Amino acid sequence: MPKFKYVARDRYGVVREDVIYAPDAGAAQMELEKRGFEEIKLQMVTPRQISLDIDIFKPKVKEKDLALFTRQLGAMISAGVGIAEALEILAEQLPNKTLAKALKEVQEDVVAGMSLSKAMAKHKKVFPEFLINLIESAEESGNLDVILQRATTYYEKDSSDKKEDSKCFMVSCNGSSDSNCYSSWYFNLYCSNLCTALFQYGRRASIPDTDIDRCK
Repeated sequence: MPKFKYVARDRYGVVREDVIYAPDAGAAQMELEKRGFEEIKLQMVTPRQISLDIDIFKPKVKEKDLALFTRQLGAMISAGVGIAEALEILAEQLPNKTLAKALKEVQEDVVAGMSLSKAMAKHKKVFPEFLINLIESAEESGNLDVILQRATTYYEKDSSDKKEDSKCFMVSCNGSSDSNCYSSWYFNLYCSNLCTALFQYGRRASIPDTDIDRCK
């Protein structure tokens, strides 16, 4: 589907610059007007311009970025801020450009009536399936802010664990090229992560308690 770059004034009077996908310029214009934009200027993005937007040059979304996103979104929802407005704020403030760009598109889909989880599911290279499923479950139960706090704890711990694992790797192998050292380190890392997952999520996944107890 063709991609259009637009500059327009939103319902708050703020000039926005972003992209939209539509069959043609007329359809793009109508969609933006439905979203409350005025003074719309459109320009089709050529295939060459699109080709320059390659994933390999985009910053990766890491656990620390997801922790920051879930923490701030949960805090704003707890404070009574609407999801669409919260996403709009985060898209402008988050330092990771890849995550910020995805949130802009998620926000547009939410404004158009799509649920948050389904809008995020369109960006699976940015949002892990684990987080999407958590949010989908929270939407059904109505405790999105609580679930986001738990997700924050999970991603903060995951980010911290990876830093410690990296330090342990450097210390244990001490720059050695010994294949046994590398194999042992990766095996221990795998077991550690598996046990963490079993302990934290085992009961929800109906994993036998005996398997979980081994990891305590």
